[in-house]
Amino acid sequence: MLIVVVEVIVAPIPGVPVYAAGGVALGGWLGGFLGAAANALGAMAACWLSRSIVALRWDPESRLARIIARRGAWTIFALRLNPLTSTDFVSYAAGVAAIPVWQVGLATFFGIAPICFAAAILADQLPPLGVMIAVLSIAYAVIGSVAWFSFSRARPGSDPAPGPGPGTT
Repeated sequence: MLIVVVEVIVAPIPGVPVYAAGGVALGGWLGGFLGAAANALGAMAACWLSRSIVALRWDPESRLARIIARRGAWTIFALRLNPLTSTDFVSYAAGVAAIPVWQVGLATFFGIAPICFAAAILADQLPPLGVMIAVLSIAYAVIGSVAWFSFSRARPGSDPAPGPGPGTT
């Protein structure tokens, strides 16, 4: 569940391989349920974070925040049904749009559940495919984490030296 919560909060990590790995490890029904529950917890955390931290830099009048604010939890539910929608950005926009955190969690759980159950059950029912998805998911998570941490760290010599800028004396 922790991996899914982190996957929801950190935008570039896709969830379907993690749900499939949960299906292989825990069975299709339990893996799907826990995947949906963890998505709801992660979405609630992202919503809360955006309300307390990200909102300072994100325009509440942004297009995504306005769309979500119009219909609230129903918009979140509909966006979660689409496997191509970034659930992470929707959760952050919901926080900026002042959607209650509990509504974000509930809409996320019911909207993402079909995808979580489908991935987990499919991986559980097709063991060779499930093992392959689990191995690829672990490899993807390791490679993605290493890449993310290496790109996010400041490189020595990449920042200009402090001092007066160009044209100053």
